[in-house]
Amino acid sequence: MSNDGIFDAVIAGAKAAEESGFDRILLMDHFHQPPGIGDIDSEILECYTTLDHVSHGCATLSGEHYDVTDAIHSPPPVSRIPLMIGGSGEKKTLRMVAQYADESNLTCAVDEIPRKLDALAAHCERLGRDRSEIAVTELMNVVIGNTHDEALASVEAYVENHGWPAEVVELMVGQVVLGEPGEVGEAIGNAIAAGLDGITLDLVANAHDPEMVALAGRTAGAASG
Repeated sequence: MSNDGIFDAVIAGAKAAEESGFDRILLMDHFHQPPGIGDIDSEILECYTTLDHVSHGCATLSGEHYDVTDAIHSPPPVSRIPLMIGGSGEKKTLRMVAQYADESNLTCAVDEIPRKLDALAAHCERLGRDRSEIAVTELMNVVIGNTHDEALASVEAYVENHGWPAEVVELMVGQVVLGEPGEVGEAIGNAIAAGLDGITLDLVANAHDPEMVALAGRTAGAASG
């Protein structure tokens, strides 16, 4: 996607997410596009929002790639912003979750979720933290379509758009939950059943498509009950 269209795409996706049942959208905590996502000099919304928060609403920056003068954040958040810590390290990451966070976003296989929850509970007990205060979700990489073939076509288009060799399609398919709503819903349901409070979806190949965002929202809502 061109720099000129990134902000409009984020807005359209956010509206589709809200209307279809998502309770929030999340953006990467990077100051530039990571490898495999976009060019390092492409715009990224999180750069501006992060600068705004750390400057208490009036950011100024002069750098090689960006110049921002007195950027104002208005309107401000309507409530306290919860702290989410992502990751699954049982010794350090989950200890920091127990000590500091409101939410934990696990990055692990579904069959590892019970062990991660036990590790978090143990840290909470040692620190005197009420485990029930912490909402736990899992990051699930998803490519959804109205049909399985449509979802696969989204991966193929994503790979082609990045100029990667066709072999990357097979690699991606093995690392994401791919398919029509029934397939994706089953995977979400299995994760929730493992003890999660919710799910965080990364729509890897088609988050720019409001129709697919809405389809994912409806699918996740139905699978989560």
